[in-house]
Amino acid sequence: MEQNTPASLFQTQRSRWPLRIVSIVWGLLALPATFMAMLSVMMFDSPDTEYSSLSILMFWSVFTVPLVLLVSCVGGLIVLSRKDSNQNTWTGRALAMLPLVNVFVFVVATVLIEAVCDGKFSC
Repeated sequence: MEQNTPASLFQTQRSRWPLRIVSIVWGLLALPATFMAMLSVMMFDSPDTEYSSLSILMFWSVFTVPLVLLVSCVGGLIVLSRKDSNQNTWTGRALAMLPLVNVFVFVVATVLIEAVCDGKFSC
C-alpha cells in the first residue's frame, strides 16, 4: 500500500503537470479543428464517393476531431483535478491520448486510399 508522505504527494502532483498541459493544448486545438471538420464534407464532391467505405472512414475521423478534443480536454482536466489516487493519473493519460486515435485512423485511411484506390476518393 502506498503511503501519503509529503514527498510522494509532491511527486504525484509534479507528474500531472504534463497531462494538464496536453489537455489545455487539446482544448486550444478544438477551434481550428472545428473549421477543419466543417470542410471535411468536401471529400464527397466527386461522384460515387459517398459509397466508398475508406472515404467515409476518413470523413468520420476528421469530423469527430473537435468532439474528441473537447472530451479529452474537459475529461482530462476533471480527472486530474481529483486527488484520489494514481488511478486518476492513468485515466488522465488515456484521455490525453484519445485524439491520437483519430490521427491514427486518418493516416490508415489515407494510406489505404492511396494504395487501394490509386489516390482517388471513389473506388
